[in-house]
This record gives sequence, C-alpha cells and structure tokens, in this order.
Amino acid sequence: TEVASNAKAINASMDNSAIFRQGWKTLWTDPKVWLKNAPETFRTLVREFGGKNVQREVTADIISRPTYDLMKRAKLAVGNLEEAFPTTLPEKIPLLGRAYKATESAYTTFVQKTRADVFDKYIEIAKKSGVDIADTNELEAIGRLVNSLTGRGNLGKLEPVGNVVNNVFFSPRFVKANIDTMIQPLTAGTSFARKKAATNLVKIISGTAGVLATANALQPGSVEWDPRSSDFGKIR
Repeated sequence: TEVASNAKAINASMDNSAIFRQGWKTLWTDPKVWLKNAPETFRTLVREFGGKNVQREVTADIISRPTYDLMKRAKLAVGNLEEAFPTTLPEKIPLLGRAYKATESAYTTFVQKTRADVFDKYIEIAKKSGVDIADTNELEAIGRLVNSLTGRGNLGKLEPVGNVVNNVFFSPRFVKANIDTMIQPLTAGTSFARKKAATNLVKIISGTAGVLATANALQPGSVEWDPRSSDFGKIR
C-alpha cells in the first residue's frame, strides 16, 4: 500500500493541475470563487517552498468560519487527505521533498478552500430560497453537490476501503465526481440540490463546448467530436 501511495503521490506532484482538473467545473459554475482561488495557488507554491505552512492557514480559516458546523454535518470534504496525495513520505526526499510539499499544498488548499467557498455560497442561496438548512437531508445533498463539483465523489459501499481503491485506480473519487455531476439533476436527493445541479450541468457543458468550438475554429479538425472515440472531447 505504501509503495503504491508513494508512486501515485510523486506522479501527481510537480505541477499545478488542480486549477483546471478539479477546478474545471467550478470555473464555469462559480467563476468568482475560481478566479479568487486559482491565482492564489501560485503564491502558495512559492510560500510553501519557502517554508510557510499554508495548509495550516487555510485549515484555520475554514474551521473559524461560522458555517463550519454545517460543513461537518453536510459531510463536506475539508480537513482530509486528498486522493492525489495519499502519503506524506515523499516530503522526506532532500530538496525535491520541499517541491513535492509545495505542489501538494497548492492542490489541497485550492480544492478545500474552493469547496468551503462554494458551500458557503450555496448555503446563502438556500437560506434566501427558504430551504431548511437545519434539515440533515438538505445539508448532505448540498455537501454531495459541492464535493462532486470539486472532484471528490462518494464511492458508496466502497468508501470504507476508499484508500485501498485509490491505490489501485488513479483517481476513483474524481471519476465518480464527474459521474455524479452528470446524474445529480435526477439523483441529488432534494429539490434545491437537483435544481442547482441542473443549472450547474448546463453551465459546465456550455462552457466546455465553447472551449472546444473555439479550438476547432482556430484549427479545424483539432477536436474529436465522435462520442464513440476514446479521444472524444479532446483537443489535439
């Protein structure tokens, strides 16, 4: 397990891909949140490489929020290890370990702060819409919605062994999050969450289609439009 965790963690490090991988959906659904947090990841890289503990700062910010108790009740994925970085052992590698830690911190702080910010936004919308946020079902539906938007799907019956599954498959929760985003307009559990999920899905599909259409217009034939192809939706 430790060998698999290290291989995965090292492979996931040395980049800043979270802003367009885990952050792709929130780029379209909640652009103000994305625009606030994505540029901050580059500052995090520099500060963390210089020895600052940025993750601790972000965790303290989230815990100090008046909505933190609601986050816990909603089972929002904050304060946990992210699946791309299931171990901290690579941090012990001389010099490279510091670079590893910096990229891990940029990834973790971005996705968890984005989750907290989007959650706070949806709670505010729910209150204005007359939704009873004291209702556990309403809260958990919002939590699942926000988790899926930020690449943290629920593995269902496999969740108790999620860390083992995570070592066998590269990003099982991320894959599940994308599936959840597609089906939540029907399965979100509450009327508020289903409506929000449907609106989000339209924004994500429209934004993604716009990027693909722009790429194809700039270089005809660079986008694979055939859904039967393994390259469907890719730009080459």
